[in-house]
Amino acid sequence: MSKENLNLPKTAFSMKANLPLKEPNMISFWDKINLYENLRSQSKGKEKFILHDGPPYANGNIHMGTALNKILKDIITKFHQMDDKDSVYVPGWDCHGLPIEWKIEEQYKKNKKNKNEVPVVEFRKECRDFADKWIKVHKDQFKRLGVIGDWENYYSTMSYEAEGQIVRELGKFLKEGSLYKGYKPVLWSTVEKTALSDAEVEYMDHTSDTIYVSFIIKKTDVKDLEGCQIAIWTTTPWTIPANKALAYNENLKYLILEIEDDNEFKKSKVVVAKELLESFIEECNIEKYKILKELPGKVFKGVICNHPFLDIGYDYDVPMLEARFVTTEQGTGFVHCAPSHGPDDFNLCINNGIKALETVDDDGRYTKHILEFEGTHIFKANPLVIEKLKESKRLLANGKLKHSYPHSWRSKAPLVHRATQQWFISMESHGLRKLALKALDETKFYPSKGKERIRSMIETRPDWCVSRQRVWGVPLPIFVSKKDNKVLIDDEVFENIAKIYEKEGSDCWFSDDFQRFLGKKYKAEDYVQSKDIVEVWFDSGSTHSFVLEKRDDLKWPASMYLEGSDQHRGWFHSSLLESCGTRGKAPFESILSHGFVVDGKGLKMSKSLGNVIAPEEILKKYGADILRVWVAASNYAEDLRIDYSILEQHAEAYRKIRNTFRYILGNLNDNFEKVNFDKIDELHSDIAGVAGYMMMLIPFLANGLLTRFSDSFNSLATSMTSHMQSSTMAVAGEAASGSFSIGQTSFYNTNANNLSANKHDSNYTNLHGLRTEQMESGVLKTLTGRGDAIFDGTPGMSRGAISINGSSSMVGSLNQAYEQSTNVAANESQQYQTSLSNAAHRMMQLSNMSGHDMRFGEGVSSSETSQFNEALSTMKNIATDVAHRTGMSTDEAFAAMTSGGGSLHAGISTDRGVFGKALKWTTGIKGSADAHLKYDRSSTSSNRYNEGFDNAVSAKEASDFNNAFSVAQSFVQGHHFDDTHSEAAQLSNQLGTDLRDAQTASHNYDVAMSRANRISDAKSFVESHSEQINTDFNQAFPAYVKSQVGESQRDSLFSNPGDTQALHQLEGMADDFVASRRDQLIEQFGNHSDGNKLSSFYSQESSGVASHQHQLGTNFKNNSDSLKQHAQTQSLGINQSEKNAFVQAHQNNVDATKNEISTGQHHMDTKMSKQKLTSDQVKEQMKVGEYDAKTGVIIGSGLTRSFKPNNLKNKE
Repeated sequence: MSKENLNLPKTAFSMKANLPLKEPNMISFWDKINLYENLRSQSKGKEKFILHDGPPYANGNIHMGTALNKILKDIITKFHQMDDKDSVYVPGWDCHGLPIEWKIEEQYKKNKKNKNEVPVVEFRKECRDFADKWIKVHKDQFKRLGVIGDWENYYSTMSYEAEGQIVRELGKFLKEGSLYKGYKPVLWSTVEKTALSDAEVEYMDHTSDTIYVSFIIKKTDVKDLEGCQIAIWTTTPWTIPANKALAYNENLKYLILEIEDDNEFKKSKVVVAKELLESFIEECNIEKYKILKELPGKVFKGVICNHPFLDIGYDYDVPMLEARFVTTEQGTGFVHCAPSHGPDDFNLCINNGIKALETVDDDGRYTKHILEFEGTHIFKANPLVIEKLKESKRLLANGKLKHSYPHSWRSKAPLVHRATQQWFISMESHGLRKLALKALDETKFYPSKGKERIRSMIETRPDWCVSRQRVWGVPLPIFVSKKDNKVLIDDEVFENIAKIYEKEGSDCWFSDDFQRFLGKKYKAEDYVQSKDIVEVWFDSGSTHSFVLEKRDDLKWPASMYLEGSDQHRGWFHSSLLESCGTRGKAPFESILSHGFVVDGKGLKMSKSLGNVIAPEEILKKYGADILRVWVAASNYAEDLRIDYSILEQHAEAYRKIRNTFRYILGNLNDNFEKVNFDKIDELHSDIAGVAGYMMMLIPFLANGLLTRFSDSFNSLATSMTSHMQSSTMAVAGEAASGSFSIGQTSFYNTNANNLSANKHDSNYTNLHGLRTEQMESGVLKTLTGRGDAIFDGTPGMSRGAISINGSSSMVGSLNQAYEQSTNVAANESQQYQTSLSNAAHRMMQLSNMSGHDMRFGEGVSSSETSQFNEALSTMKNIATDVAHRTGMSTDEAFAAMTSGGGSLHAGISTDRGVFGKALKWTTGIKGSADAHLKYDRSSTSSNRYNEGFDNAVSAKEASDFNNAFSVAQSFVQGHHFDDTHSEAAQLSNQLGTDLRDAQTASHNYDVAMSRANRISDAKSFVESHSEQINTDFNQAFPAYVKSQVGESQRDSLFSNPGDTQALHQLEGMADDFVASRRDQLIEQFGNHSDGNKLSSFYSQESSGVASHQHQLGTNFKNNSDSLKQHAQTQSLGINQSEKNAFVQAHQNNVDATKNEISTGQHHMDTKMSKQKLTSDQVKEQMKVGEYDAKTGVIIGSGLTRSFKPNNLKNKE
């Protein structure tokens, strides 16, 4: 038979994807057919789903986080489009702000160009051109990811229409009265030279100088306080020159100490809070002292102190003021107040008639108000201030503290509080806070934890500072009267400015005479024009007004906002406040937030670590579809890990999906023709044969089913009816040619050679249920008594199909699976140790803060805080004791005890002993599965981890440390703290994240190692049973092929071994076949004891087949009457008398069949009563075919091609 006559799968859907080459053509095709426009026209009038695009910043190539975000949006919009909605996606860009200004300034520096000499309008034009260039780049990059959207009608915050609408939105706040000018401390960047909003701030570790300073009491009515000094503690020594007051808490108790150490403070009387005495003594290294008096806090009312720099001109009074923000969580129980550099300080001083002066300028340098230090940059001032304090004999102690500190999210520079004139939107004056919180309750969050995160921010945030002292942005449309210093509020003026912007853009604000903005109603000489611009978060927060409300194809509010979890503080936040302030409700119905992209080990991507993967690299190597598969398969709610090993796994999954579709498409390729059976006078002889055969089967099937045969039913059935089939075919053939003969038939030996049945030529040999057919290619196909098919290529043309070296293939496949599992375990082990190390570091930081600034905000009771402090103190004390005994530092001991001194090691240990000795304790992670811990000396960073440390920790210390650890863990994981409230809240949130990461890593490790152990057991089993595995695989593979492509297609593939396409198709299926058997075997080793593994593994298939056979038999029985009637009345091309003769002639065979069934039933009852077969007996009986425990076909030894499927893993 020629290749052209084979009914093989045919499809243009290639096996190899070639995504990097083909995807660009696909995208071009989408553009050519106007796909987006066609979708819109087809969906017109349907329910709308609008995912409003949060605008990315247009200043550089996209990164993995941007790609994740855009792909997630595309998946969701396409899903709703397929859900029969009009799912519209309009992309947008954020274009104003500092990052672009910096890029232009960098170009100026390279070209030695002075920015101050460049006209503002020219500078703004360069910023606009820069943003426009990157929008075009981003469009191509996003389209290359397969994202469908309205790319020709995108929005940007620098468009003229957007700038005009932003003016209208600001006008609404001005008219309402909630936008006001105030002099307040704001977070200021001395690098960017502008104020920053909360959304532009991120907290990072920072090492600060710390000082204890004494203020000598100048005036008091309390005799005990005469001659005393007030001790304060601060992490910002540079603020001491700006000090104007001291704060105390009247509800606290204070102690007067007399220092007896032999130094400059000998005989000095120092006042500190009673609860903070211990930490004060320790950190100031005071060895000898005595307590003179205990006093209530109220005695400090009216006390006046001298400034520590009295001798260099700071001769003003420093009053002591009562303040409830003074606590015993940190410091000394007193707080030094610099009103220009802190919100609490500012409010306290203003309320007591103390003005805040401009002590630091835009660049971060001291002004003329700071004597001795004028012109010094504050970040270089600490050493100078500390030295002056020493000279003045006011420095009790100084040190260093690594803590969480606010930084600019753009420049990464540390920020300072600085009092300046700024424009604010009030959170209270018109109920903006309440409106925003109500809107959050009406919003659906994915995941739900996002709601509490943004809610806590709204509840505690200060007024919104919306002004910036830069030039690339939308100018504030504000005119202030020279006469009364009031803001001009006139709708006509606002609308006039908006229309000018919509026509020309906002550059004209900086170039034109501002009389044109005021119109004819007002005179320019009576007003001062603001030169501040609005912050970019107000820009992006207003997008709903000039995108959702302005476009007919969209709707307001949007169905969903989707961005990274950092946007709870950013775009989600500003959009909520802007919309609630102008419309009274949120601009979104739901919010979905996703995690960040990290490397395969869970570490943040950074160039310094060399772990950055750019989307462009992935597209070149794998194509966008693999990246999209990674996104779809990941948990968006958590941080998403990615590296090339992870991508390889997704690429392999993609290949299997693709080949599955290829098989389906190939089998759908057929020439479907409608046949009119009414016009056929005589049916083909093989149809007649089927009818006669079915008629003869009916009594046998009925009887067989009644006797409830099980596994051997199919074998016995074939044996009983093989002679009937031969006779039926003969009768059908002779009947079709006009002659009729039954022929010679014996029960166990029926020969019917060269039967002629309407030109249907066959060679059949039937022996005890075996029927052999020599196919045209020469390959022999034998049907066994139990229905198996045997192919033997020996008699053919030396073109066998494939033979599977089952054991070798399985071992190779198991090795690969084992390596994957252990690699995962190793990665999780590293992540576990990293997370615990981070947790130990943060716990140590918190323990050092215990008793200081431990404020956690609302929802945390004082008793919980007290228990947390006590737990931290316990752990620190134990670590300190262990450190003294071992020569380690306290930090090292704390870390060792927290992490258990070692890490998870794949395949090394199954005990829980931290040191692999009798000492059985470990910190543990609540909620995780048992992690296999083992102390590994090679992994330690210090040679001080020695036998001495093993014995240095007592059982009680271990127990106490673990109990304290559990208390601390429950505290941080049971709350989500407002991370703006205090440094402790920041650290506690980070600690909770570290511990959750450790839990996840521990669980993932257990899962991976459990699988690795099962794989190892399975591999040993396969190696010791290679002969049986080889036999089984070769028997079962053709049955697997049949299940994939059908019997006729299977026969074609096996009977044409010279066809390379057929061979390639078989190789692909063999690869999947071995993988499926591997996975089944692995799972069996997780569920059964060794003695039952093989029989259990194989019996799954046999029981499934027996069940299937039983169901078929039931169907035959239920329909036996109709089948019999149909067979008897079927038009066979013979007359009725011939039919009757045919039926009568075979009645004896039917009776013989019944007798044989009865005999077979007795035989099977005897066999099946043997319930306790050993594993070896089962395997031996399977070898000789005595026990029907599996299904499949046998491939003869004459086949010529040997094949190992696991070697094909790189083939498509």
